[in-house]
Amino acid sequence: DKGGTVAGQLWNPTAEADFSSYLATIQSAEPDCVFSLQLGAAAVRLLQSWYEFGLKDKIPFYAGEVQTDQSIIRGVVPREAAVGIISVGHFAEGRNSPATQEFVDEFFERTGKLPGYYAPATYVAGQWIAQALEATNCNVEDKEAFLAAVRKVQLADSPFGPEQLDAYDNPIFNVYVRETVLREDGEVWNVVKETLPGVSQFWTYDPEAFLAQPVYSRDYQGVDWP
Repeated sequence: DKGGTVAGQLWNPTAEADFSSYLATIQSAEPDCVFSLQLGAAAVRLLQSWYEFGLKDKIPFYAGEVQTDQSIIRGVVPREAAVGIISVGHFAEGRNSPATQEFVDEFFERTGKLPGYYAPATYVAGQWIAQALEATNCNVEDKEAFLAAVRKVQLADSPFGPEQLDAYDNPIFNVYVRETVLREDGEVWNVVKETLPGVSQFWTYDPEAFLAQPVYSRDYQGVDWP
């Protein structure tokens, strides 16, 4: 939407153990920036390899939410390799909000770890169900009434921030531009640089036009649309 050109795309196996050839290709291409979306052990290996190849201070590195999830960055050695990464996501454990920090502090006290995405996700799901139960006086036998109550839930704040459902039963929530920062205790976490409030699955696009597009795949990521 803001212009720019996709100079190239690289696809690796989900369990990739050696990123040297991919990084050599990136070095040769000399892009203005790189966007990465990796999962599991491969995400850890990529961040460490990016640092070891000396690319961390040469090419800006942007990422999807899971790339800098706590389940990933707590395993990155050295810690500096996980610092300074800009990503986007609807959870940021460093978000300066009582709803987020109370959850993060309690989780850290009980486990000795900062929470990744799935911990607050299940907690928020519980909040959602609790509010629907309260609205229906716990009458789950009336399925239609209970589902209607679920659809009407509006969380004023949560570990994710404000949240509600759209007409398609998908969440509308804040999306955060995040940066990984080293804390005084040596932990690395995602802090909020910018908040995009109330983002739906359609962003700013017309829902019907959006849903008419092909499903995202290796061959189609909506690069030339709209």
